[in-house]
Amino acid sequence: MGTVYTIDELKAIAAVCQECQLFLHMDGCRLANAAVTLNCSLAALTHEIGIDVLSFGGAKNGLLYGEVVIFFKPKLAADFEYRQKQNLQLNSKMRFISAQFIPYLKDNLWHRYALHANHMCQRLADGLKQLTDVHLAYPVQTNQLFIHLPKLMIEATQKIYPFYLWDEKSNLARLVTSFDSTEQEVDHFIALAKR
Repeated sequence: MGTVYTIDELKAIAAVCQECQLFLHMDGCRLANAAVTLNCSLAALTHEIGIDVLSFGGAKNGLLYGEVVIFFKPKLAADFEYRQKQNLQLNSKMRFISAQFIPYLKDNLWHRYALHANHMCQRLADGLKQLTDVHLAYPVQTNQLFIHLPKLMIEATQKIYPFYLWDEKSNLARLVTSFDSTEQEVDHFIALAKR
């Protein structure tokens, strides 16, 4: 639902996992957006709170393709290469895919892209919530907006900007902005919704 877990909430989850002798894996496809929202580092949301394994994706935040699996407990990586060959994708030119992550992390592109996506989502939410019969389902914390829209508004906007209708019965739409969403696109969507 676009919800961001706070550092304290993540620490509480990690504590339960440790108490129950469970490993904690984080799906980090929107980790950058959460870090921007919380104004913290990627490390503060992962290994500093006790995450054991992180799947850190880049495709939802500006990279062409790829995901990095990070084992904060090296013993958990035992036999991972074998398992990868058996069950996961193994591209013969993987070094080219992983090379994207060098400038992405080194030059803080992850932060710039996520900050922009989050700002565009907030701009979209601010514009839409001013309209009649439009209601936010959840607070906007990242680049995901869950919003109830009138049926005519859905029809007018989906023709140009395809989006997922999360719940057709209540007209709950899921709108997602990205690293390359523009102010013009956001404003155009709002203008279409006003018709």
